[in-house]
Amino acid sequence: MIELHRDLSSVKDDIEKYLNLIFQNNKEFLDNNDKILRSIVKNFLFLRQIDFCGNEELHYGKCMIFDVHLTLHSLNYHSKKFFFTSYRSFIENSLRFILNFSDNDETGIRDIFKKVREKYSDEISARLVNYFNGEYGKCCNAVHSNIKSNIAIYEYYVDFLENDKIDQIEMKKILNQFSKFLQELSLFWVVNESERIDSAFYKEKYKLRYLLSEKNYALFKQKSSAI
Repeated sequence: MIELHRDLSSVKDDIEKYLNLIFQNNKEFLDNNDKILRSIVKNFLFLRQIDFCGNEELHYGKCMIFDVHLTLHSLNYHSKKFFFTSYRSFIENSLRFILNFSDNDETGIRDIFKKVREKYSDEISARLVNYFNGEYGKCCNAVHSNIKSNIAIYEYYVDFLENDKIDQIEMKKILNQFSKFLQELSLFWVVNESERIDSAFYKEKYKLRYLLSEKNYALFKQKSSAI
């Protein structure tokens, strides 16, 4: 029990240091959103460990991990474009990682979603993929909105600044949006790749239980017992 507690304390300390580093100049934001940010990072660490234990020749897992760093970093700038551009890249690279695409694969995003639907066709997966697709669409709408090519360049920039800033209400909304996506992505892995999860967390199930929600961990136990 002492050794297990020490190992889990190490994970908690890692989360603490990571969040304090990202938001070192934005402590008020961190304090006000501590619980949901910790939830985000826990799911992030779950995905990172799967990547670390995967095929080192495939780089999309690394791209996915970098995208989480960038998406969290973007919150310091209160910029819709910055956040949704990073979030959109994360969604795409997450799917490429799930499909084990090589680094020279040029499959477009529509075909990526098609391939995911074909490979994972059960009811839960179908619902999750539809949700992923919807989130990707929201990102595209945010990234490409307010395009006005027929005005002076300085007017375009002023318009961009006025419409790009995220207020406190919107910040809460996108934090919940990003947190939910990570939870649903973790659920997708549990539903479809319990064997890879079991391998990635070999002899570290206490850590897996901490990183996953109770609901997702219970489902993982159910799935892994059938392996």
